[in-house]
Amino acid sequence: MSRENRNLILNAILALLLSITMVLGYDAFANRKPEINTDALSELFGEDVTLADEETLTNDHVKLRKNVLNASDEVVGAIYTLETGDVDYSVGTGNAEIIVTINKDKQLLAYEFGTYEHTEGFKANVETMLNSMIDNNTKIDSIDTSLAEGTGSTFSAEAVLETLIKLNDFIDGKVVEPEVNKYDEIFGVTTKLGTITNINIENLISEQPILNEGDEVLGTSYILETGVVVYFGGNEGNVKFEVILDQDETLLGYEFIEYTHTEDFKGNVEEMLDSIISDAKTLTDIDLTLAEGTGSTNSSKAIIEILIKLKGYLDGDIKAPTKYDLLFGETTVLGEVETISNDNVLSKQVISSSEDVILGTSFILNTGDTIYVGTSTASIELEVIIDVDETILGYEFKEYNHTGGFRNNVETLLNGLISENKTLTDLDLALAEGTGSTNSNKAIIDVLIALRDYLGGE
Repeated sequence: MSRENRNLILNAILALLLSITMVLGYDAFANRKPEINTDALSELFGEDVTLADEETLTNDHVKLRKNVLNASDEVVGAIYTLETGDVDYSVGTGNAEIIVTINKDKQLLAYEFGTYEHTEGFKANVETMLNSMIDNNTKIDSIDTSLAEGTGSTFSAEAVLETLIKLNDFIDGKVVEPEVNKYDEIFGVTTKLGTITNINIENLISEQPILNEGDEVLGTSYILETGVVVYFGGNEGNVKFEVILDQDETLLGYEFIEYTHTEDFKGNVEEMLDSIISDAKTLTDIDLTLAEGTGSTNSSKAIIEILIKLKGYLDGDIKAPTKYDLLFGETTVLGEVETISNDNVLSKQVISSSEDVILGTSFILNTGDTIYVGTSTASIELEVIIDVDETILGYEFKEYNHTGGFRNNVETLLNGLISENKTLTDLDLALAEGTGSTNSNKAIIDVLIALRDYLGGE
């Protein structure tokens, strides 16, 4: 059976599982018995199978299990819901939820991502790794994190692999000490993390609210880095770290993620930060004099400077660039949204510089209902940003109603158009061939050609 067919089968099974999980939560879901397409699951396992009742598991990473049974009620595999937990993925921290199906030999048969808080545009790299594991009949008891090397998304891929390794440990019955939640310890209550947001300001990487069980914001976790700075003599290095603030911007905790200054003097920097915490200092109280006499003045100053910069961001004195600023490399201004009477081109918004020079345009496009697999039809709606030469600079999906498991193939096509500086004039349907999602990609090319025709007055 081809990988695409395997994943299409799993998508049919998991779509209902995932939607109910999101709406009802794990506890409520454990008591539900949804109707599952067992015919599709049977095709995946190569024999008639049924599903046992859902089990909620008390494990930090293995959250749910639904055993797969053969005609003799023997367990031949299982569907597991896994979570990586909040891990660093280079430009921030976030959780990835992945639902996997394995057989009794621990062979990975199929997967589907649920929540994915890492960089969406690079999820395709992780999916490519997992697809390769499926193609090679990989068993989870034989994997290690070296599989993440060369994926283009090393941190995210490693997080997924580590979670699969923890699943194997769980299946083998290995005792794993429960992980201590540092946020629970800091705030003294049970906490959970909100959605991570990339800040897109130099040195300020991301922010993530910390909530209590009643969804009240208790504080925020920030991922910061000094950038490469001189710390001793001519030696240079970067410090990447997390700080936790409460609602009053009091520093409550920190953790180093990367420390490439002199390791032996790292304790001096820690003493300074510990003193700030014990003195209940807020960001307002912090200045460069705190770094003096620490024994690691340059490293300490680098940390303090970033905390001062964080204060400027929180006060609104330093503003993050918009996605349009990042695409055009300068400050941009958006014009009014103009609705368009066109089946595929729904609206446009002119993007100008701060000097009122037109740089490009943002268009909202819709493919309309098109066939994407078999006789199934659905639409894709997306934003496309082009410059004045009609070169494609960026995109963002607004609605994606084709097979979610193969969306990465469409992203690969669009990312290729951008990296090759393709203009709308360069487009033809041949670009969709051999992509692994020909119908979906043809629909995307078609709607871009419709945009070209609209701009050409046709």
